[in-house]
Amino acid sequence: MGGPVFLAWSFAPLTILVVIAAFAIRAIWVTITPPRKGVKQPSCEKCKYPVSGLTTLNCPECGNDLRQTGIITRPMEIRRRGGLGGAILGLTYLLLCGSGMSMLLLGGLTARNFAASSGPSIGTTLLTPLSGAYASIKLEQPFQATTSTESGAAYLAAVQVRLADGSARRLEVAPSRRCVSVADGVASAPIGSLSAATIADWFTTIGLDCTNTAVAAEADAVARILDITTITPYTSPSQMSVSAFSVGPTTFAGANATTYSQNQTVLWTIVAWSIPVVFIGLWVILTLLIVFRRRKLLREADAPAPPPAPAVPA
Repeated sequence: MGGPVFLAWSFAPLTILVVIAAFAIRAIWVTITPPRKGVKQPSCEKCKYPVSGLTTLNCPECGNDLRQTGIITRPMEIRRRGGLGGAILGLTYLLLCGSGMSMLLLGGLTARNFAASSGPSIGTTLLTPLSGAYASIKLEQPFQATTSTESGAAYLAAVQVRLADGSARRLEVAPSRRCVSVADGVASAPIGSLSAATIADWFTTIGLDCTNTAVAAEADAVARILDITTITPYTSPSQMSVSAFSVGPTTFAGANATTYSQNQTVLWTIVAWSIPVVFIGLWVILTLLIVFRRRKLLREADAPAPPPAPAVPA
């Protein structure tokens, strides 16, 4: 019994959404359509016998006192079937569901597009320091713990600093988020957990002057970039607020290597923002259509019935 019960509870939220959607559609339908078997003229509330023009207060069909049973008219039936409030509320619910599903679909397409463009590969981004104290920093960000070709150890992210004399110094972040310095293909003992202080100390060790405000800001930025990329490896430095460096495009090594450009990010952002705008526009247009249709329905119901055609003499 556990399996079926678990499946029933798993689908319960979706079932509730579908049931509410069915009620929302019905609320809209009964608001904008006339009753198919409704009365055409004032009638007895109980038996629906036409009572227009009667000189008595009793229904000729059922004999009940019309003051007690009441008289029903077509406009009254239309108003009882549904109101504008329920129809607009139902429309709002349906459009919110549609907007949410569209955003989920867009998110899935974005993730698949990014994964297709990047995997299986390692992202590489070139950071050019604004201080000019060294040449550049190459950031490596694998999308999962990967064995380094430099040290042979697993790492989550790495930076390689190219100094002004052309030599390079490398630092890798292990899966334990401890930093190790790599020299001549050999990783040192961990020099500390990933933090701004650890990166600043490493900058000093490789000969950079962290008493220089610009260099210190760059060390802090490197620590922040490494922290973000080890937590969310699909985040490119071009998507971060990095003011200490000039950030180049992120390229991906591998059989399917491509460049994840800023234009792609802008495109997906525009599409994401356009979805709620489109649905808001649809809500306004459809709400107006419901209001106009409802008013037309009531006007037609309130219009006097045409007189019967005169009998043709035999």
